[in-house]
Amino acid sequence: MMKQEKQQGWSGRLLISIVIVACVIAILVAVGITVLNSQWFLHFTESRLTETLGQQVKMGTLEVDIGRISRLRVENLWIANPSWAADPYLASVDLLEVGIDLMKLLEGDLLITDLQATAPVVHLERSGEGTANWAQ
Repeated sequence: MMKQEKQQGWSGRLLISIVIVACVIAILVAVGITVLNSQWFLHFTESRLTETLGQQVKMGTLEVDIGRISRLRVENLWIANPSWAADPYLASVDLLEVGIDLMKLLEGDLLITDLQATAPVVHLERSGEGTANWAQ
């Protein structure tokens, strides 16, 4: 009788532990999705892209939907041109949607499953000295 009570106590604690771990994971996922869709993440992404490209990058909105194929949706994206360029923007797009295979990304490979752009505009030009605006 005592052995059966110990087994039930052990299995009950295991079940409670599994439920607690599942709840913690659910909370972390919810917090992660909230952070990815926040103004903070939008500004963080803009500053990282600006730093990487060497030209100012601005986005109206940034939404991330996590799934096996995760979706990135950016509205009113633009990349500034150098000051010498005739047009203020090197590139702009009203809406950019990108599908990314999350499993491949976790393996270290970036696989873009689809890419859709609404009203993309790119202004390529060279300065009087021959400098290209896309090669900064």
